[in-house]
Amino acid sequence: MWLDWAQAEVLEATSLPAKVIAAEHSGYQHLGVIHRRILKNAGPGRWQVIDYLLHSERRRSGDPDKPIYPYHLNWLLPDWPWALEDSTLTLTRPAGGRLRLSITPELPASPLYGIEYCSLVRAGRALAGPRDVSPVAGWYSPTYNMKQPALSFSMLVRSALPVILISEWVLEN
Repeated sequence: MWLDWAQAEVLEATSLPAKVIAAEHSGYQHLGVIHRRILKNAGPGRWQVIDYLLHSERRRSGDPDKPIYPYHLNWLLPDWPWALEDSTLTLTRPAGGRLRLSITPELPASPLYGIEYCSLVRAGRALAGPRDVSPVAGWYSPTYNMKQPALSFSMLVRSALPVILISEWVLEN
């Protein structure tokens, strides 16, 4: 049996002082999209995850159209006290300290493209954003047949390619 599995490739990996790793996969190739992710240390307690959604060779050569697709980025986070302002989520760690996560899209210039929503879901219930959410969203399963509440923080954008989604993680004591 032959299956068309997505293929992944590490493009770059550096150690101190740069601390960067870049990889891409072909899981969206049927849509003419390559997903590239870069993880970068942006200073003490700061990390950036940069997601690039790019034209694949198939899309570049064979399709002059610029179809608009929805692109959804989701992060599953601990069930800690939270505050959400626009596209920045701040979590307060029970043992002290905070985690701040901001998602910023970079989209081609067009009035047709933009953020459709940011949402926060816990245990299948919307805390912010659209109220119609999947009952399986906002759960964490540490082992088989067990689930615990978690926070599912997501952003949906609609755009033609290329799309860049920057997630900045700041860890504060």
